[in-house]
Amino acid sequence: MMNKRNIGYLLGFSAIIMWSFNVIISKHMAGILYPFQISFFRWFIASVFILPFSYKLIWDARKTLLKHWKLILILSIFLASMNNFVYQAGHTAEAIDMSLIATTGPIFLVIISKFLFNIPISTKQIIGFILSLIGVIIVISDGELTHLAHFHFVSGDFWMLLNAFTFGTYGALQKLRPKEISPFTLLSITTILGTFLLFPFFILTSIHHPIRDLAPQEISILLYLGIVNSVLAYFFWDLALDKLGNLKTSLIYYTIPIFSMTEAYFLLHEQIYKAQIAGSFLIIGGIFFSAIKKNEKHRKHHFYH
Repeated sequence: MMNKRNIGYLLGFSAIIMWSFNVIISKHMAGILYPFQISFFRWFIASVFILPFSYKLIWDARKTLLKHWKLILILSIFLASMNNFVYQAGHTAEAIDMSLIATTGPIFLVIISKFLFNIPISTKQIIGFILSLIGVIIVISDGELTHLAHFHFVSGDFWMLLNAFTFGTYGALQKLRPKEISPFTLLSITTILGTFLLFPFFILTSIHHPIRDLAPQEISILLYLGIVNSVLAYFFWDLALDKLGNLKTSLIYYTIPIFSMTEAYFLLHEQIYKAQIAGSFLIIGGIFFSAIKKNEKHRKHHFYH
């Protein structure tokens, strides 16, 4: 029988695998829909899918939800905007720059968690964090670190920084979830509210850029984004945060380049280089190093896992 810790890792990796397809999806949808259009369709589909399963839970928890309306509003804004920032960034930022900046998301998560909640960070966890970050840099630079010397800050890089900040803050604020509200209920209400927040921007964008007829393949992609990436992945991720804590869950995020690289190999027939394999081992090694259990005596005094 799997313990709480192992279930947390399984949920976290499941969410990462789902999100890892975003690179391929972004390439396909870039010239078809504008960022606010993709974001709205994504969260509208998510809301329609999630509402039949959650409307009773939301109604039963309405008093608690109203009591914590500020937290819910902030989470809804972050949830609705973080993916839109990625779509905005794609217009000007290079792929390698976007990948590098995106990896700062877990760093923001840890820093914000430390600042808001004084979450303890052990030396072992910091070492694992650094190993994973080095692995990510090796993967996205193809082992040629001189690529990073040509980094130029453009408006797209700013959008990616906003994405990383909102991702990290969204994850950190999950700790404030009232125990009376389940992770699924919180995800449901923030998804629905986030859709309403995106609607005015969707209308304004569509007035200037009318939506053409979408092919069945594009509709299928939007359904995937709405149901899999926006409901299942975020639900699994929120559960992983609850079971593992912010630091260990954030380390899992570093495996996205590994999964994206593998998918690109099989779906886009892109070549995999030795440096990418080496970087992948560092990423995985950093995660395992950070996740190694301490002895029982020490763990009794370390409440945050």
